[in-house]
Amino acid sequence: MSYERYPPKKSRISRALSSGKWSDFTICCGKHEFRVHRIVLAERSDFFDTLCSQGMFVEGDNGRCVLPEDNPSLICRMLFAQYDDVYSTEDIYKDSEDEPIVQFADVHDDWNCAGEPTHKKAILHMEMYRLGDKYDLERVQDYALRQFVRVLHGEDPSNPDVTVKIDESRVSSMKHIVEAVYDLDIPTAMVLRVHLLEILHEWIDHYDAMQIKAFRDLLQQIPRVCCDFMLFPMSEVEAVCRSKHCGKRRRVIVGECACGHRSRCEDHECQHKWEADSVCGRCFKLGKMKYPHGGW
Repeated sequence: MSYERYPPKKSRISRALSSGKWSDFTICCGKHEFRVHRIVLAERSDFFDTLCSQGMFVEGDNGRCVLPEDNPSLICRMLFAQYDDVYSTEDIYKDSEDEPIVQFADVHDDWNCAGEPTHKKAILHMEMYRLGDKYDLERVQDYALRQFVRVLHGEDPSNPDVTVKIDESRVSSMKHIVEAVYDLDIPTAMVLRVHLLEILHEWIDHYDAMQIKAFRDLLQQIPRVCCDFMLFPMSEVEAVCRSKHCGKRRRVIVGECACGHRSRCEDHECQHKWEADSVCGRCFKLGKMKYPHGGW
């Protein structure tokens, strides 16, 4: 006999955050206090699991923690994402079913992106990615990364048929994103940079972006970007084996990564290779890539 499970109503979970009902923990940020639930925080994050545990830290014993370095409107989105797996780029005062979130009512939302340029949305997702990294919130980080990539590609859920146009305005917006990402100082910042570099190369391949002066200026004015931009094609995960000794000349031989996505050169007799660190393009985990000798 099989049982069909009905999906839970997100609105009930959101209302628990909105009203603070059954709250057993308080997060303070700026002048605001948010009543939350240990079980929700601890289930999503090892950081909060440790912080909320009684007998380990004073925060867990007192049921209260202070986040003095963070922006309250970003913390609101972070909390909402822990309850609903998503967050809004616009209105933080309503949940996914258009119900008001009472606890957020008096928070000044200086990250509301309604009517704002594209780069502000991308930087918002970057900031949420940073919070996900800081507080070990894998789901928040994954969602932020997906949305960040969508913004880079120019995808608009409300207008899916809109054709991407690369012009001075879009390049100027991209410059703001590039500067913000390259100023980001977290261990996983390379993941965002990889996506940026992919987009920049895509612009050259498909839209002839090098003909746009603002694009050339972008590369010239930010040396780190220019350096990574030049090296990026040499470290692609799916590069072709260039060794003259390789009979197949397929893809480079690479080590295993977390998702098992990495490809292998099919010529097992190709022994001319050397190793270097690489990031998998699918799971974004560091692993060992073996390049053909004399290739790059």
